[in-house]
Amino acid sequence: MAFTQDEVASCKAAIIQSLLNGSTRQTSAIASGISRPTFYRWIDEDQDFKEACERAEASAIQSVINALFIAASRPDEKGKYNVGAIVFYLCNRSRQEWINVQRVEQTGAAGAPMVVKFTRDKPTEAEPEAKA
Repeated sequence: MAFTQDEVASCKAAIIQSLLNGSTRQTSAIASGISRPTFYRWIDEDQDFKEACERAEASAIQSVINALFIAASRPDEKGKYNVGAIVFYLCNRSRQEWINVQRVEQTGAAGAPMVVKFTRDKPTEAEPEAKA
């Protein structure tokens, strides 16, 4: 299907707006009435369109980063902070100080070393008992 220049310009504008709103490239293309291969052909053929799409995607990501920062740094209407947002932000923005490591230490009864015993059911007929 051949598009007029006006249709192409309209589709490209709709795609860029959709990307600004956080949609994926595929969803943006389909919503604007073109196929995924057509979208990628336009990207390959039109450097300005490619750069506009990349800027729109970066802008959408920045909006989420800003929302995360607000959630992590400001209390809600009840005066509570979003601890999950705070931890996520710190673990991803200050990795050296806020590495997310979980350690599990297991001990036996009363803090003694654990005793591990391996047991085995009696062998079946097809599996004769091993001789020591």
